[in-house]
Amino acid sequence: MGVPDLSCHQNGSKIVFTTRSADVCHSMDAADEVLNSHHQITEFAETVAIECKGLPLALITVGRAMSNRRTPEEWRYAINTLQSHPSEFADMESSVFRVLRFSYDSLGDDKHKNCFLYCSLFPEDHMIRKDEVIDLWIAEGILHNYGLNDTRDAGEFIIRSLKHACLLEKVGDSDDYVKMHDVLRDMALWLASVKENKIFVFENQESIKKHGIATWKEAERISLWGRSVKLFSETPFCPRLLTFVVRQTSVDTFPSPFFQSMHAMKVLDLSKNIFLTRLPPMLEMTNLQYLNLSDTDIEELPIVASSLTKLRFLLLDGTRKLKAIPEGVISSLSSLHVFSRVPTKNRDLYFYSFWNTTLLRELECLEDLQEIGVTLFTVNAVFQFKSSPKLRGCVKRLVIKGNQGEELHSPNTSSSVLSTGCFNILHDLYINNCLIKDLACLRYATRLRFVFAEKCPLLVEIIANEFSSSSEAPNMFKHLKQLNFRDLPLLKSICRVMYFPSLETIHVDNCPSLKKLPLDVFNENNSRISILGDKEWWDKLEMGEFKFKSFLSLYAISSTILFQQSSTFQRRIGGCFRLSKLYI
Repeated sequence: MGVPDLSCHQNGSKIVFTTRSADVCHSMDAADEVLNSHHQITEFAETVAIECKGLPLALITVGRAMSNRRTPEEWRYAINTLQSHPSEFADMESSVFRVLRFSYDSLGDDKHKNCFLYCSLFPEDHMIRKDEVIDLWIAEGILHNYGLNDTRDAGEFIIRSLKHACLLEKVGDSDDYVKMHDVLRDMALWLASVKENKIFVFENQESIKKHGIATWKEAERISLWGRSVKLFSETPFCPRLLTFVVRQTSVDTFPSPFFQSMHAMKVLDLSKNIFLTRLPPMLEMTNLQYLNLSDTDIEELPIVASSLTKLRFLLLDGTRKLKAIPEGVISSLSSLHVFSRVPTKNRDLYFYSFWNTTLLRELECLEDLQEIGVTLFTVNAVFQFKSSPKLRGCVKRLVIKGNQGEELHSPNTSSSVLSTGCFNILHDLYINNCLIKDLACLRYATRLRFVFAEKCPLLVEIIANEFSSSSEAPNMFKHLKQLNFRDLPLLKSICRVMYFPSLETIHVDNCPSLKKLPLDVFNENNSRISILGDKEWWDKLEMGEFKFKSFLSLYAISSTILFQQSSTFQRRIGGCFRLSKLYI
């Protein structure tokens, strides 16, 4: 006996039917309750629900399929299938993926579709950095190269289109990252297999062994993640492979012939493999356009890297054990668009001593160079950089690190590189241990996002009022997200009070002379700003005509104050200033 339509008003009638199939019974809502049939099933059901990630369509489909499963073995098998091969789960392909595919099919062109499928290379719940994945799309050729900035704009347009189609999600309040819903990612991997555009993603050594390296011969994209991935005992045959990502693994080296069949490969990402010390031969990688070795322990870039004449992206950030790049390698990379080697951690600053004028000259001679990240340690490197309008015009991340006893540690040397010049694409600036008095150059850095200044004993102001009051002011800091100041005993001023539409954080540590912040507190666009500093500094901070600091102290109950949750606070200052956090 069953009630076929629970949404209808009950009239006391029931249907009696006879069947040999339990599936027919549960589809007629006549199945018995299964959650209490075994003490483990409730726990298993919660795991299954988690795998559906809140997607109603998946929850309904999986729930229907499991409504007559009463043994732990069946539920364990279902969980394993959902985690490893979700497209093989009962009705998942027909009832979920084919329905969700409508959004994919509605994208219109193959460019959008391929960009969506590419995002499935990243693991579940991974925060995908937008500028990173756009560069990968460019390197593999999904986005045609119309000039780096124009092509990146096209990538931003595609990401917004995928978000509008609900195929990508925003990550919190950040506009820098996106993520894929796990079920949509499963659908993308299924679509890739249907289209014979094979994408393999392995997150542990066991899954690699289970499927076997022999299956890689049809793959176009492969990604390996996770510390359990340690070594490769076989040499794969991958003639179709375009993208190979090996990230955050325990791999320390590759067998010499490992890449010998990968002639078509355009993207090789070996970043964040902290045990990787040596690269395999690279002679076969004649079509390689993207090489990312960031946050590895490689000690040298082999001289044969000079044969990578199609390489457009070379990323070496965080390679603190890399002692040198052989002379002539960089200048041989005639197609290079992007080069970067800056520290990713503060402690790594002390290992970046190989920057010299020869390397800077080699970068300068590259005709297609459009973007660099550089670290300057010596006076010769500073003046070489200063004398090159090309290098200044294409620097995206700039680190200037002085050392005690070095000639760089003098006011004239340090300030000369930053006092004049055009920094059109500068995003990140880090100044450490320099006798510099101001950062007036920042008025030319209209794309600036992050400023870090520490241990600069003569730094008095960031931008003088006469500069920040000019006609350039409205566009000066419209992209700025973070200001970080530490151990700056003479710092008194950042700039005049002005508009910061993107500012998220001001962090002040041991800057006793800084008594004012340049916040236009009655501008409603300054809506989510976190101020981090010690209580002694906060107590001495001058807020001018805005008398609300003493009121804030009433809320200093814990280390974090969430002002936007306090209607009393908003009413006291007129409801316009919505500062979100104050760390004391």
